[in-house]
Formats: sequence, C-alpha cells, structure tokens
Amino acid sequence: MRTESGRLSALGCVGIVSAESHNPMNDSPLIGLALSAGSLLGLYLAFRLLRKATELKRRAVRVPGTVIEMIATPSTNGDTQNLYLFAPRYGFRTPAGKEITVISPDSSRPPAYKVGQRVSVLYDSQTGEARLSTWMELTGGPIILALFCCAMLAVGILIMGGG
Repeated sequence: MRTESGRLSALGCVGIVSAESHNPMNDSPLIGLALSAGSLLGLYLAFRLLRKATELKRRAVRVPGTVIEMIATPSTNGDTQNLYLFAPRYGFRTPAGKEITVISPDSSRPPAYKVGQRVSVLYDSQTGEARLSTWMELTGGPIILALFCCAMLAVGILIMGGG
C-alpha cells in the first residue's frame, strides 16, 4: 500500500516502513564538516608549534654539541619487521658550564648523524629546553602538519560542497 508521500507502508499500518535504502551520500556534508573541523584543529596545533619554535630561536643561545650515540628504536609500523629508526643523543655545555645530554625527538632511517659529529644546539636557559638547530627539528614538523591539514581542509570543503 502506498502512502500520500508515495512511500510503501507495511500492510497499511500506522508506522511507515520505507522501501528506500539509506544513501551514504547524505552523510557527505557531515563527513566534510568533521574533516574540515579536524583540519582546522591541526592547523591551530601547527601554528602553536611553529610559534613555540620561533620563541625558542629568539630566546635561546646557540652552543656547540656533539653526538654521543645513535639510539635505535623499533618502527611502529607493524608491517615491517626489524626496521629501526635512529635518534641522536647529543651532549653540550651550557654557557654556565653545566653538561647536559639530550635525546632528539626526531628519528630517521638511515641515521641522520654519526657518533662524534659536531652539532649546533639551541639552549634556552629559562626553560632548560634544548633542540638541535636544524630546519626539521625546529620547523619541519609543524610545516609538514600544516600542509597536510591544508590538503585535508580542501578535501573537507569539496565534500561539503558536493563536488
């Protein structure tokens, strides 16, 4: 039996059982909105990280350091076995004469440094923060994150617009 709206009803009962299936394209605007919102949040995080790196460059003093060892950590990619990433442990002396050892948060394969290699370190005596003075360690991560989020924002906007 058909109702006034043209939909099928189950034996003329009060409740309408639609014969139409759920169209996943109807969810596209919500998916686009969620993707766009997540991308904007990622862009905000990238901006904050970039600003923090800029502040470190402004406040910190540049001191010479030396790579003490390369720390091997297993890759978090479950598809590959015996794949290790290498992060440098480096040491330096503060302007006050204190010896400090730091493990870089950035790792790579193949190793980006060799044991004994001289490195330039930015050291902030106010916060005790120390980072290698390289583009990747200071600004590379936030810029890569921002580029990724810009691409995802564009995809989200296209999805919301139906394009």
